[in-house]
Amino acid sequence: MHQVCVSFEGKVLDFVPAGGIGRIIPYPQPSILAFVLSDREGLFGRKCPECKTYFRSSFLTSITTCPYCGHKNRGVEFLTSNQLQFIQAFCNGFIEAHTKGETIEIDLNNLIKGLDGNKQGWVYTEERQQSKHSCLECRCIYDILGEYGVCPTCGTPNFKSVIERKFDQFEAKFKKADETVSNRHEREVEWEKLTRCVSEFEALANTVRTQLLRLPLIPQRRADLSRIGFQRIINASGQIEKWFGIDILESLNADDRIFLNRMFNRRHVFTHNGGKVDQEYIDNTDDTTVRINQVIRLHSREIKRLIPMVRKCSQNLVEGFEKLK
Repeated sequence: MHQVCVSFEGKVLDFVPAGGIGRIIPYPQPSILAFVLSDREGLFGRKCPECKTYFRSSFLTSITTCPYCGHKNRGVEFLTSNQLQFIQAFCNGFIEAHTKGETIEIDLNNLIKGLDGNKQGWVYTEERQQSKHSCLECRCIYDILGEYGVCPTCGTPNFKSVIERKFDQFEAKFKKADETVSNRHEREVEWEKLTRCVSEFEALANTVRTQLLRLPLIPQRRADLSRIGFQRIINASGQIEKWFGIDILESLNADDRIFLNRMFNRRHVFTHNGGKVDQEYIDNTDDTTVRINQVIRLHSREIKRLIPMVRKCSQNLVEGFEKLK
């Protein structure tokens, strides 16, 4: 439970720390003390005032960061509609009791049932999202859609821990398939699945791009960054290094870069063209080993080389982003 102080007009002014017996906690006056309760998992619903997305967190703090878009604002600005309705009803009852000079009983159960969209048997509806994270810096637990996000309490990104876990899984799946699958066609199916590591890199890069767009940028740079496509890894890396000093391809030699570019474009061909080579693939890679309309075959040695290479690019991106001040 967290206390909040509310103006007589119903505006939530700030969070008010709980105090012990005899301890006076200063807070804006004149105001009414009300409260916000967690759901049964100990998490509080939050809604970003900037991007309007919903998440849950275990802490309510004076300053909150949106885990999705990175918007930072006063914590009370992230209160949800249901929380505000609950607080307003509580304060209305308080004012009525004070005005009439008599005892007023507020039936919280009926109040809760009347909140918009309330479906759960909790204090008020809080929607469970897709993935829970425990911040390694401040121990805040937060629940978000998708997997990548920043801690609402301290702003620390979870990018590194998420991407490391994903690539551990990719390498384990490759090892298992390489050791247990012998049929050539079945092996090729497994290798195609594992090119998903390229898509995971792109998802990470798009998340980092969202955070970079919150930095002060001239309009043209902002537009260029918004349009950049990470499927064209060589071009994208060059632009990101020029603009922000983040070298995604650090420690990769010339042969590695040619291979990586081909594999990123092959992933695109498998996803959008059934594995059949088209002119766009030829233009992007200068690959002379294949012809237009030829179906590309994947080999275990390529996937074995690809996964750690994409992991390294992901690490370079995250480490470079974390160094930005």
